[in-house]
Amino acid sequence: KTGRACDAHHCEEGTEDVWMEEKKSFCCAKVAKGCASTTPVIYDCNAGFDDWEKGWSAGKKTFCCSKTGRACDAHHCEEGTEDVWMEEKKSFCCAKVAKGCASTTPVIYDCNAGFDDWEKGWSAGKKTFCCSKTGRACD
Repeated sequence: KTGRACDAHHCEEGTEDVWMEEKKSFCCAKVAKGCASTTPVIYDCNAGFDDWEKGWSAGKKTFCCSKTGRACDAHHCEEGTEDVWMEEKKSFCCAKVAKGCASTTPVIYDCNAGFDDWEKGWSAGKKTFCCSKTGRACD
């Protein structure tokens, strides 16, 4: 699509990270999109992706979710009030961070069991519980 009234590239189409260099250069000059970033990449969002839920820090999860759409949880357990959550969200958040659980009895974890490998071996719920109750295993 070229000509006097047509741009060589459509800078609103597609995601910048998959554009060819020619399109990046054109769109950078024309509308300041696709320009080379001077900000260093903080995390490699491909490294360890097979085990992101247990193997990545909260910071890496947040970065990769916002920058690449990878490693995003199915539900945001800090948003909304538990009494209006759908059952699917309650189940997810109960297992993930011990919120929205059907029982009024708090989930009890043995904060000594598996402590040597807590960063990779514990669920987010156990980490949250043990951090708040014992001050151990806090991210």
